Amino acid sequence: MKNGIRSQTAGNAVTKTFVLPETTALALIGCLDLLTTIYLVASGQAHEANPFMAGVLYSYGPRGLIAAKVVLLAGPLIAAESARRRNPQFVKTALRIGIVLYLALYAIAFARYNQADG
Repeated sequence: MKNGIRSQTAGNAVTKTFVLPETTALALIGCLDLLTTIYLVASGQAHEANPFMAGVLYSYGPRGLIAAKVVLLAGPLIAAESARRRNPQFVKTALRIGIVLYLALYAIAFARYNQADG
C-alpha cells in the first residue's frame, strides 16, 4: 500500500483502489435515497420521513434538500477515506455498519410510511 492506495493484482494487471467498495456502496445508496425522495416528494406520492430533512425541504426547497443530503453524506465519506490511511480495518468495518444501518433505517421508514397509508 502506498499513500493509502491499495494495489490489487488481477491476473497480470495491477489495479489501484482509490476508495473502498464500501464507500462506493454507501454513496450509491445515498444517491438512490436522494433520487427516490425527490421523485416521490415532487410527485406527491410521499413526504420526507426524516424530520430534519423535512425541515430543510420546507425551508429551502428541493435544492436545499439536495445540498444538505450531499453534504451530510459526502462529508463523512471523505472523512472515512482520509482516516483509512491510519486505520483501514476500522474504517472498513465502520462503513459496513453504516451501510447496514442506512438500509435498516430506510426500510423502517418505508414500512412505517406505507403502514400509515394502509
